[in-house]
Parts: sequence; C-alpha cells; structure tokens
Amino acid sequence: MDTTGQTVSKVTPRLLAELKGLHFATKKIAEAGIGGSYKSAFRGRGVEFEELREYQPGDDIRTIDWKVTARSRKPYIKRFHEEREINVVIAVDISGSTTTGTGTMIRRQLIAQVGAALTLIALNNNDRVGLATFAKDVISYYAPEKKRSAVWRVLHHVLASNAQRSAQTNLGGVFAFLSRVLKQRSVIFVISDFLNSSFEKELATLSKRHDVTALIVSDPADYALPPVGLMSVLNPETGEITLIDTTSPKEQKEFSAQAIVRRSELRSIMLKNRISALELDTSKPFVPVLRSFFKARSTHRLRTLSITDQREASHE
Repeated sequence: MDTTGQTVSKVTPRLLAELKGLHFATKKIAEAGIGGSYKSAFRGRGVEFEELREYQPGDDIRTIDWKVTARSRKPYIKRFHEEREINVVIAVDISGSTTTGTGTMIRRQLIAQVGAALTLIALNNNDRVGLATFAKDVISYYAPEKKRSAVWRVLHHVLASNAQRSAQTNLGGVFAFLSRVLKQRSVIFVISDFLNSSFEKELATLSKRHDVTALIVSDPADYALPPVGLMSVLNPETGEITLIDTTSPKEQKEFSAQAIVRRSELRSIMLKNRISALELDTSKPFVPVLRSFFKARSTHRLRTLSITDQREASHE
C-alpha cells in the first residue's frame, strides 16, 4: 500500500516499452549468478536443525555427528537450513538531481534498474522486500513483503514519478522515517547521488539497528565538465544557475577539486558509521561493481569499497 499518496505519470507506450525493457534486463541480471553472491553477503538470522541422516558420499565430513556415529557404528550427519526471510528495503532517490546524466543513461534510469535488480535478487533468495521513494520528503513507502510485482513497482515508481523535478534531496528525513517504521532489523539499500550532506545524525541512528548499504550514483560530469566553452550550469535541486568557463584550466581544476572533497567527506561519514558503500557510474555497467561488493562482504573484507576498486571492477 502507498502510505503517502504518491502520484505517478500515466503509462505511455514509450514508458511501457522502457519498463518492459528494464524488467527483461533485470531478470537477466538476477539469473547471471549474482544471486549466490548476495546470499553469502547478506545472511539470515541463523541456522535451524533440519534432520539427522546416514552419511552419503559427497557429504561434508564436518557435519558428522560423532556421538550418534559412535552409538550406531554408522556415520551420521546433522543437516541444517538457514533461516532467511530477511527484511529488505530499497530506498530510492527521485529528487531533481536524479534526472541528470551524461553517461549511457541518466541517474534515474540507473537507480531504477539497480533497485529492480536488488529487489528481484532478494525475492529469489526468499527475502521480503519493501520500497521507499524520497526527494524533499518521503513520497511513498511499501512495507517489506514477498510479491513478484515489487520489481515492477520499483521501475514504475522511479521512472514515472510525478515528484517535482526541482525537489531537493532530504536524506536525513528518509533515514529518520525508516528508523520509525522498521520494527525488525532490516537490510536497507539507499540508492542516491548523496548530494545532500545533512544526514549524518539520522544515518548513525538508523545504522545502529539496521544493516545499511549506500549506493552512490555518480556521473562523469561530477568530476570533470566537458570543454564546451561558457556553460550555464543549473543545480536541479536548488534552481541556482552558475556560469562556468569550461575551457578554463582554473575553473576545471576548482570544479574537480570540489568534487573530490565532497566524495572524501561522504566516504568519511560512511566509514565513521560503519556503512557499506559503493559507487555506481552512469557510464559503466553496475553488475561487476555489485558482484565485487557482495564478494567483499561475504569474505569479511572492508565494508566500504574504494572508488578505485569499483572503477576497476566495472571493467571486468
């Protein structure tokens, strides 16, 4: 149920074609073997005893119950199954800045595809999946549940949203909201460009109880402007217009330096609060980055992948 009354655009033939194309791509991604990496990275609450049976060739000898084996004089093993049914929430940014992009797709398209892929992967692993969309405010929220339609929901609500294109991002607001509504420990994927920086307090509170992963959606133009001369740069969140000479080495250097500082500050916030984080790029495939991230988590490596590691992964 939509708890906040979000409205979405009418599904035009063009939008329907885009939704179908992304849904098909999402299914291919989920079937490409990444699901197993996800399952290893995000484990359930524990294991539960299933049965005691005779040992069979190929069984793991570490599961042998030596007491029963000694009494019966036949090797027996204990079998367990993992208790999954993890609560997963996909929190997606649909603010004005997500309509920008100079890569192969705009940020909002990448956000929709990543959100849908994570939803289908989680459902395939028997997890419950919910959705929260946000801009200046939380726009819609669906509690975690096991419904295959959740994949379409992500695609539709992100791509067909009527959220104001000039709406600012309020990450602190959505973090505070999720802290209130989620009563059980959950895995939360936040997919955003993270341009808003006033959220550390709310993020710290949320991460104390939940497993939070930040997926930072970036674009090549975040770090270097194309040298096209004088350019009027519109901030889609504030409406502010700045005139920049993109052929000026000084302007380019200052722009890149500011971008690096912003990313460094964001990375520091994530590390300080032990938040898993990875960077996605509108000009590069995201599946290799997700796969590398899941592998890193499952082997207990650092929770925050460096930007360098992620860019190398995207070329795999």
